[in-house]
Amino acid sequence: MRRPLQITFQDIPVEPRARELIEEKVAKLEMMSPDLQGIRVVVSAPHQRYRTRNHFSVRVEMTVPGRELIR
Repeated sequence: MRRPLQITFQDIPVEPRARELIEEKVAKLEMMSPDLQGIRVVVSAPHQRYRTRNHFSVRVEMTVPGRELIR
C-alpha cells in the first residue's frame, strides 16, 4: 500500500482491540489486492439520542488505481 492506513474513531474512545482487528482485516485485503493504494477506516457512534449499546458505524474508503471505493 502506498499510503499508510488511516484509522479514525469519532465520538468514541479509541479501542486498542478494535484497532488491532481493523489492522488484521486490512492486512488480508492487501494480500488479496496488492494494487491497493490506500485505506481509510472511520469508526463512529450514532448520535447520542439514538445511541444504543455496542452499535457503531464503520466507513471504509479504499483507493485503487483509477478509482476510490467507499463502503
